[in-house]
Amino acid sequence: MNSILSSSRRPGKLDALVYALLPLAFIGSPFLNCIAFVLDGHRHDVFRSLFVLSIQCVSVIVFLLKIRFLAVRDGKSRRTILAAVLIPLVFGLVYLWALLTLPNKVMIAKNAVVQGCYLVSSCCAVLIICCDQGLREFLRICRVYALIWAPITLYYCIRFYLPSAEYGITDLGVLSAMPLSYGYLGVCLFLLLDLVFFGREMKPALRRGLWVLYGLNCVAATLAECKGSILCLFWCSLLTCLISRDSLGFFRRHLAFPTVSLACILLFSTVLYPNYGVGNRFAAFLGELGGKDQVTVSNEEIQKTQDILNRVTQPEQPEKPEQSEHPGGKPSQEESPPQHGDVVDYVKSGKADEDLAAGVITTEEYDALQDMKTKLNNTSSGGRLYLWRCAFNEIKSSPLTGHGPMAYQAQYGTYPHNLFLELAADFGLPAMLAVLVFGLYVLLRLLRLSLDSLYIRAFTFYVFALIPQHMLSGSLYDASVFFQYGFCILIAALCRKRRPVPEAETV
Repeated sequence: MNSILSSSRRPGKLDALVYALLPLAFIGSPFLNCIAFVLDGHRHDVFRSLFVLSIQCVSVIVFLLKIRFLAVRDGKSRRTILAAVLIPLVFGLVYLWALLTLPNKVMIAKNAVVQGCYLVSSCCAVLIICCDQGLREFLRICRVYALIWAPITLYYCIRFYLPSAEYGITDLGVLSAMPLSYGYLGVCLFLLLDLVFFGREMKPALRRGLWVLYGLNCVAATLAECKGSILCLFWCSLLTCLISRDSLGFFRRHLAFPTVSLACILLFSTVLYPNYGVGNRFAAFLGELGGKDQVTVSNEEIQKTQDILNRVTQPEQPEKPEQSEHPGGKPSQEESPPQHGDVVDYVKSGKADEDLAAGVITTEEYDALQDMKTKLNNTSSGGRLYLWRCAFNEIKSSPLTGHGPMAYQAQYGTYPHNLFLELAADFGLPAMLAVLVFGLYVLLRLLRLSLDSLYIRAFTFYVFALIPQHMLSGSLYDASVFFQYGFCILIAALCRKRRPVPEAETV
């Protein structure tokens, strides 16, 4: 890792394609889907999917070729590249474990392929940026992406105020509000890094232009009303003090980031939010954040719904014969208890309607399933409280070992929207506590290393900025979790003996 931090190489002309594709490793899906929207892709789903997947596949292939070239060219970097292979390897082992233990193998395999591609792309992108010392070049390309995306972002913001718009419809016909908001958040993160690290070297006109792009993406992320991205936006703007060593100019220069972010959040989530039949948007927003519309449910209701799914998904068992009818006088072994079904898929697939018509379930049971499906899909503050309560119940039933990888998702059809609750529910409280303690150690280690390395400071900021997302949204099995925290461990391990070179040498 020290060889990477001390390298002085810069990408040449032949690497233009690599650097042109690097931002896709972080904002690829939202950006490409929005470009497909411009190309009328929202009306031709096959074209849109082929367009997005083909460019993503090309980028992964190009990244892998570049990584191979770097490993051959620089023997000192080969150790870091080989160590980074452990990240997708652990990802593959976890998914293989789930594939062997859960019944829905097609869904797990499909998710493993998609998330695996994202993971490989992100890992390769970070390695390329570090090995070529290309952070400055990468952030310059991100400016181009932000500029290309600006007309779509502006249209997205204006769309909220169109008279024909309906309350709650916040997508572009291609992506829903949540992935769009996190795409805008990613652009904000890279623009913020660019302004903090290299703002002094920019011409005033360029610096003002980047501030306009930053504010525009802040507005777009806020209008989407995804609380995870809103918290990440304000949180990352507060972290500017951690990624800059200019303590004297902090109050003059770096308070601008939280000021702009907070102003966008307050204005465009309250008084400037479009009014679609809501009398007092400010009160409605605060009420929702305060849990005014919380979803409340008792443990008996949860157990009742799970019992219904357990009954309708359990195959009929033949009557158990008497002991004397078995050879040797031994009774047959009891069947293992059935797995709870996927509530969301059971209802959305129409199987619940079929069973209701066939008399397999009663009207009361059908209504209970519908109610649970609605609550599981409700990601407002109240809906999350319900998902967290379900996670606590799963932890209570198996606190030491958990229920296995993806067990929560297999049972409820969604994830708990909290990284540590999903970790405890699937792998047990000891595993969660071990990860928490080890994570704090790695965190302190990265903070110390970031004092002397621009690249470690930039990556640490990127990971820190997305912590609220993992507390309120996102799954333990997403590629971003393995990528971000895997590289944190990798950096801490490879830099454990020698301190990185001073920042003056890296820049």
